[in-house]
Amino acid sequence: QGLSVAHYQPEKIDDQFSQRVFDLYLKRVDVNKQFLLAPEVAQLRQFQTKIDDQLRGGTHEFLDVTSQILSKRTLEIQALYRQILAKPFNFTVAETWETDPEKAAFAPNSVVQREQWRKLLKYQTLAQLSELMDDETNKKDKPLAAVKVKASPATTMERARTPTEMEAEARKRVLKYYDDFFADQLQIDANDRLATFANVIANTYDPHTDYFAPIARDNF
Repeated sequence: QGLSVAHYQPEKIDDQFSQRVFDLYLKRVDVNKQFLLAPEVAQLRQFQTKIDDQLRGGTHEFLDVTSQILSKRTLEIQALYRQILAKPFNFTVAETWETDPEKAAFAPNSVVQREQWRKLLKYQTLAQLSELMDDETNKKDKPLAAVKVKASPATTMERARTPTEMEAEARKRVLKYYDDFFADQLQIDANDRLATFANVIANTYDPHTDYFAPIARDNF
């Protein structure tokens, strides 16, 4: 009601507006298409022209169903990436992975999704491994900066890390990144999801119109 009255260019709350909210919300909650499966997106499409009716009625069934699916998928993906990163990657196999979310597609099933995550994690591990290899190359130019490995309590020797050690360290870095990311995701509650949804509605009016939840407003 506030947007309809106070906005400089009020939107007509109709099926077209509903479709725009639907598309933007899915992009916000799964921009890289890594969580939702294609059948789940198809299930959610029943709401793509009903969000306007829900807004007028003061309800949010679309948000509730999406939240239930995402909560379940988040736990499943957390177990998945940990399982994949527990084993070394084979970098001798030529593979491709689509980095552009606009060109990517939602996986049709969990088997394909697992493969997509494997390639993503392999790609990110390879990027970390490349940095580690560069570090080792720089250390060869500066011998005094080489990694020190204790051979015994009495002696210390210096040697470069092996490819196997660097690959393990690269996977460890990627694992930490996702552990931190998912720890934040699992802290998201119903109020956070409602605030995100309300902000998507505000952004659908125009990119410069935002909704601030009470705590975000106070922080601002």
